[in-house]
Amino acid sequence: MGKNSQMKIKRKNNTSSVIMSNQNIFTAIKDRINAKNLGATVIVPHCCNNNDVFSGLFAKKVVSEYPIVESNFHMYSQTSTLGKTQFVPVETNKEYGHRIFFANMICQDRLNHHRKSRSLNYAALCFCMSSVKYHLKELLISDNEITKVEIHAPKFGVGNAGGDWRIIHQLIEDSWQGINTFIYSR
Repeated sequence: MGKNSQMKIKRKNNTSSVIMSNQNIFTAIKDRINAKNLGATVIVPHCCNNNDVFSGLFAKKVVSEYPIVESNFHMYSQTSTLGKTQFVPVETNKEYGHRIFFANMICQDRLNHHRKSRSLNYAALCFCMSSVKYHLKELLISDNEITKVEIHAPKFGVGNAGGDWRIIHQLIEDSWQGINTFIYSR
């Protein structure tokens, strides 16, 4: 972590690998790739819809930091279906080799601007989360320089997607068990 960044963490229990944080996710992921021996490669999964619309509060923040994520999403979503995940490399620390990847998880079936129904498809989300875990393991195997890969994600699947955080949190615990996972509330 950088000198000025302080992460407030809350661990659910001693066996959980999920850490809840109120730190800015973009500051945190940049700190992780720039932290030499203590650093890590980071995957940032987030929910996307199958309507080729890159919207929502987190998506707008992503566009301001990494516009390539939206560009790639639009190319991918033309042919993508629910349950597919696109991995977009956005930054590499040339000195330490740590990288940032965004994972566009296509798990929202339509847009849900009125929040009267749930557009999040839990089955598609599970499949996407499995893809993230598989990609993470591939990174560990394929690159001898990487010693650590972590998942840093917004509190995804809620908001416009209409999902229930209690269910999503359990899916994270089950799907990414044993993987250092940081969930950001802002």
